[in-house]
Amino acid sequence: MGLRRALVIGAMTLTAAAPAEEAPSVPATAQEFADLRDVAEAYVRGRLVDPESAQFSWPSNFMHGASWKPWIGRSVYGSMTCGIVNSRNRMGGYVGRTYFAIVIGDGGINWFEMDDTQHFRVQKKCETLALPPAPVEVPKTAEAPVSVADEIRKLGELRDQGLVTQEEFDQQKRKLLGL
Repeated sequence: MGLRRALVIGAMTLTAAAPAEEAPSVPATAQEFADLRDVAEAYVRGRLVDPESAQFSWPSNFMHGASWKPWIGRSVYGSMTCGIVNSRNRMGGYVGRTYFAIVIGDGGINWFEMDDTQHFRVQKKCETLALPPAPVEVPKTAEAPVSVADEIRKLGELRDQGLVTQEEFDQQKRKLLGL
């Protein structure tokens, strides 16, 4: 038996091994999802040509206790999900939606794999996995910025209504104007 064949058989034997008792996979809560998403985004940004241009979408939730089976090697266990990133290349153009798979464990990133422009293995595998959808995040309502002029106008209305004296009005106006 040749060395190459022995290595292939050895690799097949390693990939067949699985943990004796596998815990059931559990989806992440909304807070856990947000925390894991932040870790994953930071990790993916570190591998991009233009990290500031990264646009992420998260179609799937993280599954605790899930496994990702790499093309070669043993299954990797942890909190696993698939995501999509689009970012700029060296020429400044966006490359398009690129699928990635990430497994996060207690010690950090256990596995990361991203499709390249010619192979879509991760995308195909992510589409066949039965991952639950990502939790819906309630967008934070951003308050409209209040301008100094608006504040002075409100103070003027309070003064006109007799709720603020002229001295208080002048004092607050100076404070708002930074005088």
